[in-house]
Amino acid sequence: MSLPLYKIITKADWQIAQRTGFVPLSAVDARDGFVHLSTIAQYIATANLYFSADSRPLVIEFNSDQLGGELRWEWSEQRQADFPHLYTDQLPVNAADAIVELVVTDQGFAVCSRTPLTDCID
Repeated sequence: MSLPLYKIITKADWQIAQRTGFVPLSAVDARDGFVHLSTIAQYIATANLYFSADSRPLVIEFNSDQLGGELRWEWSEQRQADFPHLYTDQLPVNAADAIVELVVTDQGFAVCSRTPLTDCID
C-alpha cells in the first residue's frame, strides 16, 4: 500500500536535485546511515525543529512504493513517535509526487501550497 512520505530539504538542495535527479542527503542522514522522513502529521513539527526561515525549506512528497531501499518505522525518543527511516544512499526525484511549499507565520512554518511535481520543475 502506497503511503505518502515527506522529506524536508532546502531550496538549494532542491536545485541540486533537479540537476542530478537525486535529492542530496543531509549531514544528519549521512551520519545516521538512513534518510530521515516524516508523515503528513509530522513534517510541520520537523520543519519547525530543524529548519530556519533563511534555509527556505521545501517539503518533497514521495510515494513510498517508488522509493528504493528498506523502509523502517523507528521510535524517536526525542519526539516520542515512530518515524519512517529509509535505509538507502539515494533518494530519486522520480519517486516524488509533489512539492509542499511552506510559509513562515507567527507560530512557525505552515503549508502555503502543494503542487504536483510535474508543475515544479524549474
